[in-house]
Amino acid sequence: MTVSSKTGSYFSLSSSSLTVPAKGSSSFTVTLINTDSTKSSVSDTFSYTVSYSSGNITSSSFTATVRLTDPSGRLTLNTYTANLGSLSLDYSADKAKDAAKEIKVTNDGSATVRLTTIKTSNNFTFSAFKETTLAAGESTTFTVTPKTGLKAGSYEEEITITTQEKVSAYLTVKLSVGKEYDISADPGTVSFGTMQANSIGSESKTVKITNTGRLSLTLKRPSTANFQVSGFSAGDVLKTGESVTMTIRPYEGLSAGTHRETLTIDTNEGVNVKVDASVNVTAMTIKIMAFQDVPKGEWFYDSVSYVYSHNLMSGSGDNTFSPNAKTTRGMIVTILHQLAGKPVGSAAPFQDTPVGEWFTPAARWAAGSGLVSGYGDGRFGPNDTITREQLALILYNYARSKGYDTSKRSGLSIYADEFQVSSYAVTALEWATAEGLISGTGSGLAPQGSATRAQVAVILTQFCKNVVK
Repeated sequence: MTVSSKTGSYFSLSSSSLTVPAKGSSSFTVTLINTDSTKSSVSDTFSYTVSYSSGNITSSSFTATVRLTDPSGRLTLNTYTANLGSLSLDYSADKAKDAAKEIKVTNDGSATVRLTTIKTSNNFTFSAFKETTLAAGESTTFTVTPKTGLKAGSYEEEITITTQEKVSAYLTVKLSVGKEYDISADPGTVSFGTMQANSIGSESKTVKITNTGRLSLTLKRPSTANFQVSGFSAGDVLKTGESVTMTIRPYEGLSAGTHRETLTIDTNEGVNVKVDASVNVTAMTIKIMAFQDVPKGEWFYDSVSYVYSHNLMSGSGDNTFSPNAKTTRGMIVTILHQLAGKPVGSAAPFQDTPVGEWFTPAARWAAGSGLVSGYGDGRFGPNDTITREQLALILYNYARSKGYDTSKRSGLSIYADEFQVSSYAVTALEWATAEGLISGTGSGLAPQGSATRAQVAVILTQFCKNVVK
């Protein structure tokens, strides 16, 4: 490396050439040799060429710069770096005051200077100078304090202390908020109340998991005995301040009794957070199915028995189930409402779901949970026969709302009537066929066809066994 000239107007270099070994380094010294009282800073640009052993030659340049102060008005500080230390997350105003630093400013020049107010900072506050006019040799102080409400992270700012005479000094302020690695859960306790041992439906609970530290965290999946956890995967990275929603619900098939468990969400970085979950399970209620129109040996017998014993579907009256009757949209949302544990829904968005109707609570809940959106004209159509593609879409939306895995897909090209599938239902039917919930009929997939109560019983049984886990 060869410099065209080792001496500039203000700086000089200790050498005009350097030899740098392969994968090595070398250096030279830059020395300030001249100043200019009319300037606040001076600089020189040095051009150089690099000759490689291969014969190649490249050119470039670098610039040396220095700030200058007027000897007649020079400010110095007792420290040029104010490290305010580390504060815990959600620190109080008193803790911020404890972290404050007092900075001494001295006029080391020969002329009097008048200090100006320090500009507002996003992260720190500055007290007024005790004295704003400093004669030569005089000093004053001010205090720098962290603002409250700062999020977890590392903060660093350069603060300019200046005078009306354009004399300046520079202070770097540093602060850390929160631990390097930390994590929180809100709420830290969830209770599911009481459910029957043979009941599938149970209202899920959500917990907000937040990275409250200064560095990213890599999550691990909790190991559980009594509760299903969804919402994130092992290896997911949570950056500072980010949150993920964890969904918790009791496993199906828990024995009678009170089940309490501490769910520990660990991280690769060694910090964790705990959530206490509990549910009281009552003894199973034995329901004997005696429908005259559901004889043993029928293809739907086991499925009707399953949905009946799990309180998802009931008879149609007079010891009958009516397996060949068509299923309405109101019936489907009512079944899923039962499966979810009958949570309270929002105000009715549809003009045909008035207060007092048997399907209204379920329709309100389904709309508020994103399962249904109606026909777009203000109607839900609770008494309309549900089509197979509508049923697939509602089940798909229910699974997504609960955080279940909905990633499986099966192509629809094997069905001759695939082009009859509405665009809004394609993804849902691809998922439903992949999960074995809906299969073809003799004439194809029949997306616009109706679903009988027997077919719905079979689909719901597969849904509960394959998806609701």
